[in-house]
Amino acid sequence: MFAHTKEKMKKYYLSLIILLVFNGLGFAQSNWTTLHGFSKNRVQYKTLNWRTIKSNHFEINFHQGGEKFARIAAQHLETVYPRITGLMSYTPFDDMKIYIYNTTPDMEQSNMGLTAPITLDGGMLNLAKSRIEVVHGGNDNAFKKEITYQTTRLFVYDMLYGGNLKEALQSTLLLTVPDWFIEGIAAYIAEDWDSTKTIYMQQALSTDRLKRLSTLKGKDANIVGQSIWHYIAQRYGKDNIGNILNLTRIIRSEQSAISSSVSVPFSKFLKDWKTYYLQGAVPVTDAKINMPSVIINDNQTNTASISFKKGQIDTENYEFDTASIAKAANLSETKTREKTKKENIKTTKTGGKEVLKLTGPFVYENRFISTESTTSLKVDALRGLGINPIMTFTDLLENHVLKASVFTPATFRNVDYFGEYYYLANRIDYGIKINRSALTEENTKNLINEVAFVVSYPFNKTSRLSFAPAYFSNKIITLGQLSEPDILNTNLGIKTEYVFDNTQGSAVNVSNGLRAKLGYQYFSGISSKTATFNRVSLDMRYYKTLFDKIIFATRFSASHSGGANAPQVYLGGVDNLLSNKEERFEKAVESQYFRDIYLAGFVTPLRGFALNKIAGNNHFLTNIELRFPISKLIGQENVASGFLHDLELVTFTDIGTAWIGKSPFSKQNSLNTEIIGGGANPFRATVTNFKNPFFVGSGFGVRSILFGYPIKADYAWGIEDKTISQPRLQISVGYDF
Repeated sequence: MFAHTKEKMKKYYLSLIILLVFNGLGFAQSNWTTLHGFSKNRVQYKTLNWRTIKSNHFEINFHQGGEKFARIAAQHLETVYPRITGLMSYTPFDDMKIYIYNTTPDMEQSNMGLTAPITLDGGMLNLAKSRIEVVHGGNDNAFKKEITYQTTRLFVYDMLYGGNLKEALQSTLLLTVPDWFIEGIAAYIAEDWDSTKTIYMQQALSTDRLKRLSTLKGKDANIVGQSIWHYIAQRYGKDNIGNILNLTRIIRSEQSAISSSVSVPFSKFLKDWKTYYLQGAVPVTDAKINMPSVIINDNQTNTASISFKKGQIDTENYEFDTASIAKAANLSETKTREKTKKENIKTTKTGGKEVLKLTGPFVYENRFISTESTTSLKVDALRGLGINPIMTFTDLLENHVLKASVFTPATFRNVDYFGEYYYLANRIDYGIKINRSALTEENTKNLINEVAFVVSYPFNKTSRLSFAPAYFSNKIITLGQLSEPDILNTNLGIKTEYVFDNTQGSAVNVSNGLRAKLGYQYFSGISSKTATFNRVSLDMRYYKTLFDKIIFATRFSASHSGGANAPQVYLGGVDNLLSNKEERFEKAVESQYFRDIYLAGFVTPLRGFALNKIAGNNHFLTNIELRFPISKLIGQENVASGFLHDLELVTFTDIGTAWIGKSPFSKQNSLNTEIIGGGANPFRATVTNFKNPFFVGSGFGVRSILFGYPIKADYAWGIEDKTISQPRLQISVGYDF
């Protein structure tokens, strides 16, 4: 689907919203305590008007003032394309789309990668439709090096994992390569090896700083990886680079691929590699390769031809001959000034060389694509295990985001629908959420319907303030009794939320930084004033990596509900718990409370206890965890399977309580105060038993990915009023907080 004009775009997006409203597509939600999940923001300070030029293998997109940079990128990439594909022995099937920004602030306001990003050492590569983003920054040489590096890195990912996001995510279940592998090959192709890097390697190897290649990050992963690929090329020949990459894709192990290609055990290969640099390896400049001629054809002027012959190009530094650069620069500047001139693309063969012609600029075509399509497991507290398919659609710029999902329990009853649409192109973000949920138990059916319009103002990349006027209704139907009238409760109100998130994720369940949400909502009863309620909530999470391996994670959450119909929270247990209903609940939860459950929900985790251990219109909960990623502790090179690679051990302590009325810090709180007598009994007394109001759960657990689903197993002891209960084994699906 293409949007060629603003009018067509408006009609198209309007039709999608209408489809949402009438079909109720979307995520299965269990409560309304938040407007959004935690996430960072992209702030738009100005409008970027995109244009496009094309070459044989690339689509270069640029905004106002960036046509010159786009032409430099197109000519350079077509020049180095034979080198990249030749060394890799791989040619991507689709043309790559490249987005060039004039400055770093311009790129920082881009929404690309916000919806379904893949994080690589702090950078973003979105494999959907093969897109990369590059900043020119004012230095042509640095720009060429960076765009070569990013292009090579994406080519390697395309080769190893598949060109679209779905194939990539599926392939990651079977193949995990360390950072040095991909970062190194990209650096090897993008820049020459020199004596400075040799000295860097000598110092690093002599100090024994590089014990485990699998744990290397950042600059170490980049240079060490480049040194390995450079060593392979010098010792065993460049042909083995493509062999290793292809074998890695097939046998799912970079170590076995290297050993098979060079016919040397990997341990000996590493020993020889270290010896090579410790003995002062002399950099060897790779042999020059023939580059294609670049001919730019202009319909309205005489044809100008620029030929870069053999010997005029340094392929390692990617520098054009000075005279040729001057000609190209003058021609490019002339064409930039002549905005109405167009170019046609043709590919021919001249003297055995491929002739490249640029075409454009064209009006940018903002295609609508599917960026995510997954099916996950979900365990609803009341309806049990079910499947939760999720689909996400965006335009290529990700300014328009449409998400849809359905939750279907195993009983195939009570299907939930949820959908949301966001427009993120301007300084203020707008959205709409629509939800329909159902619960049927015995003779009663509850139908929940809600619509919310969201307005969000991001202050910066880490914080935002959101407002959401919302309509909420709950319809209770008595089944099998036609004479019994339906009961309809309706509410109209507003939700507001402040979100802060500066976390940085480096792996599954591994983050560093702080997340916090402060929310308030007020709903007035339309059908009845007794349905009015309000709620304030706080959720703070902090993550810190200790000793470069162990993750310390802590969370504090609290809430208070008020009003004539204040909903309660149900504290205890683990979310998405895989067990039957009788085992999950401390005490029964009746269907008539579904409205309250939906609004306030179950607060977890309080491990060692069942769901609904204690309820109230106030709560607080503290969770403290130490997480031990196995692959980091023993080294990724010692981990053969994907299950073990994602395996994580945890120790934890949970402390929380819920109450009505006075605080648990008060001696007369509702937990340790009991009223005896009253009513028909003429004697009435209030007894304080000084029971400890806080519940503590402590134990250990394991996490991993099994058949593509995150699985958790916790073994915990519950402590209630100084009494330690029998330990509980609680198995669930999903990720930790």
